Amino acid sequence: MRETTVHQRSDTTTELAEFFDRFVTAFASFDGVIVAGLFTAPGVALKQDGSLKGFAAIADIAAYYQTALDQYRAAGCQSCRYGQLETHALGTTSTVATVTWDLVQADNSLVAHWRQAYFLTKIDGAWRCFGSAFVTD
Repeated sequence: MRETTVHQRSDTTTELAEFFDRFVTAFASFDGVIVAGLFTAPGVALKQDGSLKGFAAIADIAAYYQTALDQYRAAGCQSCRYGQLETHALGTTSTVATVTWDLVQADNSLVAHWRQAYFLTKIDGAWRCFGSAFVTD
């Protein structure tokens, strides 16, 4: 069961939970092209080490995620799950959502755990991510 903190309309929060449900499904494919379908370009990622990675095209996002997915799979990851969804409206068609991610092995043991923020906008009725940032304490 997901935990959510609502800072905007509940229908938007439901849509964002559905976005992250689709992210979990896309992740399970271990296919960067499928994951990239949840994004829009240009975009940017603030990586865990504090560096910025820019993406000019969806193909750049797909390649970035394919590298990460390959590394996760090599570490024994079989799936991911999210929790603690928090949302903050940035107007009527944009939002920032933060979630906690767990990457898990087949026996449900953790491979990795972190919190990440996503900057999303609605394009043609669907939420798409244009930026993300690791959340550090």
